[in-house]
Amino acid sequence: MTLSIADPAVVRAVRDPLTRSVFELVRRFSRAATPTEIGKIAGIKAAELLRALDLLEEAGVVGKRSAAGIRREPAFYALTEAIIVTFESSDKAQAAMVEELDRVMVEHARARIKEARYVRPVGVPGFHYRCYVPLRLTVEETAELKEIMHRLHRFTDKVSSRKQVSDDLEPQDCNYQMQVDVGPAAPGLLPLASVVFVASREAPAVGKLVEERRLDRLTPREKQVAVALAQGRSRPEIAVQLGLSVNTVASVGKRVYAKLGVSRRAELAARLHT
Repeated sequence: MTLSIADPAVVRAVRDPLTRSVFELVRRFSRAATPTEIGKIAGIKAAELLRALDLLEEAGVVGKRSAAGIRREPAFYALTEAIIVTFESSDKAQAAMVEELDRVMVEHARARIKEARYVRPVGVPGFHYRCYVPLRLTVEETAELKEIMHRLHRFTDKVSSRKQVSDDLEPQDCNYQMQVDVGPAAPGLLPLASVVFVASREAPAVGKLVEERRLDRLTPREKQVAVALAQGRSRPEIAVQLGLSVNTVASVGKRVYAKLGVSRRAELAARLHT
């Protein structure tokens, strides 16, 4: 799903760091969660949490289930895997708003966790978007990232050492600028949601990447059950095929539906074939 920079509710939700953090916490539950459950891991005041949830619901990135049965509170769930905000690159007002939100988000990131920043100019020809992605890395993944950065450094050093691109007739302007900042997060800092600003014409391609990321969250067992469900097989058939109990198949199926944000087999089949 994509949002529009022209929607004031979207701007309010994206501008506020606490609101983005609350969205990320809701997303990580992979199911509907109550304010009490979210508050236990967020460590913020109830009034601030409810304000953030209201902003997220108004922006259309979380849904709410009313209190029912033994649950005396409403429950909230994420409607998207990342906040994708579209804008018209030819619209100066929208481009300016993206610039302002970028400034606010970067200032917050630099002040709190020196978060990675990837920027390409807004309103110029070609593919361009901005993406803020908080990461939780293992020791092995950190080592892999360091090696990637070393390779990137070697590449940029090789390219920058050339005196010209091809011949005297080709423009020698610098046509790409890259900035990468990687640093540790402050202890106890709440995670931030992934936010992407993308020109409207490029939104489908970015949206597909986000959906693929959602599929990557499934465990191997969940993928097996998801494929079988999408093929129309019954729970008893899947249980026999995978050597599981019917109850286990049902439990795994519920996790698959929650992680992929679907409620019917038809939606699951469409998601797996996206």
